[in-house]
Amino acid sequence: MRALLFLFLLFFIQKIESQSCKSNGKYCDDVLAVSVIRYSSLEYKCQFPVFLAKSDILKLDPTVYLTMKIGDYCQRTCCSLIQSTTPSTTPSTTPSTTQSTSTIPTTTPFKTSLEKFNDAMNNDGAFKSLMDVINFNSSASEGLKRFRVYSDVKKEVDEHNIMYTLGMTSYKMATNEFSVALSGEIAPLTLNLDALTPTVIPATSPSPIRAKRQTTDSVDWRPYMKPILNQLTCGGCWAFSMIAMVEGFFSIRGYDPSSLSVQQLLNCDTAKDLTYGLANVGCKGGYFQIAGTYMEKTGARDADDIPFDMDDSSCDSPYFPPAVPTILLFDDGYISGNITSDQLITMEQNIEDKVRKGPIAVGMAAGPDIYKYSEGIYDGDCGTSINHAVVIVGFTADYWIIRNSWGSTWGEEGYFRVKRTPGKDPCRLYSYWSQATGVGANETYVPPRAGGGEFVIPTTSPPVVPTMESSSATNDENLDECGDGKCEEDCGCEYDDDEDEDDYEEDVEGDNEQVVEAEEEEETITSTTDSTSSSTTSESTTTSSTSSTTTPTTSSSTTTPTTTTPTTRKSTTTVTTTPRKTTRTSPTTTRKTTTTTPRRTTTPRKTLFDRWSDGWNDFWG
Repeated sequence: MRALLFLFLLFFIQKIESQSCKSNGKYCDDVLAVSVIRYSSLEYKCQFPVFLAKSDILKLDPTVYLTMKIGDYCQRTCCSLIQSTTPSTTPSTTPSTTQSTSTIPTTTPFKTSLEKFNDAMNNDGAFKSLMDVINFNSSASEGLKRFRVYSDVKKEVDEHNIMYTLGMTSYKMATNEFSVALSGEIAPLTLNLDALTPTVIPATSPSPIRAKRQTTDSVDWRPYMKPILNQLTCGGCWAFSMIAMVEGFFSIRGYDPSSLSVQQLLNCDTAKDLTYGLANVGCKGGYFQIAGTYMEKTGARDADDIPFDMDDSSCDSPYFPPAVPTILLFDDGYISGNITSDQLITMEQNIEDKVRKGPIAVGMAAGPDIYKYSEGIYDGDCGTSINHAVVIVGFTADYWIIRNSWGSTWGEEGYFRVKRTPGKDPCRLYSYWSQATGVGANETYVPPRAGGGEFVIPTTSPPVVPTMESSSATNDENLDECGDGKCEEDCGCEYDDDEDEDDYEEDVEGDNEQVVEAEEEEETITSTTDSTSSSTTSESTTTSSTSSTTTPTTSSSTTTPTTTTPTTRKSTTTVTTTPRKTTRTSPTTTRKTTTTTPRRTTTPRKTLFDRWSDGWNDFWG
């Protein structure tokens, strides 16, 4: 009786095993060997869709259906995996205190975290490549956390791509740097417009279907754009999009600027805007309108001078010249509320008209699926509110071409395409925008002087500092060692008090006549001798007044208009030489020089009359 019972139990167990572990499908070995899952664990393979692993399996094996997984097709192989998780009851010569289990990425609990992490790196080439991209060099336990995140993302990607292959969606997903990122390492979606007051457009009557334009049906400004940037974990998408838009704006208009500085906006555009009562806060968020106000007054700097650095919080724009002019005006706006489909058609047309002129920075309601975007026309889920800033750089009748700031390895070399549907705007691309409309003036730039030193940072366009110059080049020939055509005591040259007194007496006699210097009068006087000069002193005043009517360049060199002789002499002595002092110059004079000194522009000149008493200065006004 016991023997019969034993035979019955043995037959029953074999029957159960035959039902739970059926044979593999005809092409099971081919499916398990495909490159997509070749280095994945067996448990992952068994959960992988068989159609995605081998797309022609539906034609080769009629027993396969669309949603079948490899575990259902290769039952014997995957069944052994399931049975390996149960305790073994077979006697063994060596006592065993453990049970065989299958986990990801290892099958035994005795392995250390480092061994498990190494197994994950060796068994999944895609995971290893992504870890190399982010230059991972932390602990093995952190690496295993990243592997678990990666495994979840990869499962979503694989399932979505089945839908893409079947034509159920128009974009493809892929694992990327975000797939191995932990909390806080993903580019944040920090754009928040709650503090802005939106414009509510009035309701419109139903409008007919938009007719096709007679102009070009597509626009693509990507050839004019600078290389894609990566904002990393900085929430400054508003600054990245504004700078990218301005770069394209200048390139389209014939400028050839290098990449402009995003860091300048992040660090320098922090003042509270009087119009909106708000301020940009760098990597924590900002607004197009406030950034536009800043760029209408301040020219953008070169990115090589002020590179992107999340750890830098100092505003360095005063130390570098602007790379481009300011922006004359920005066209920006924000629309919110319960918008009808007819209004959305109008808003879509508005954005299209702007993109025809150039790139435009817009807000976007981004959803989590956008991080996994790889290629194609995005038609996935979007967010519920605007939380990201991007740049629309082109369009066709079917989609928008959009530039992102997540690096060139994301999406289609840093860009992505979003599906257009008339009357719909799931990603809120038409509600918040900013676009440069005209080139402004060049910023008046004066570099600051380094504190405590004489070094001044050079500029590409030195500022024009107003200086007082002599009336002609010939006047420079009459300059002495002091640099102003007069002999002064501190220059080490001789000084004749008697002769100056004679000059003063003659000036008093002609104090109601205007004295203007001229090059012709100087050339005539310098050719005479000292004896001729002393005998013709009374005629020099008449000659100087006559020559001023024939040489307008001399009168134009004086910066202060004069009406009386004392005022004229006081102004001309600080700029040019007086006629009487030039008569003292002869061909044999050795004190004359043509070299000017810095005293002419850096310090007030010491004139002849500075040596007289205060009463004499009062006399001259």
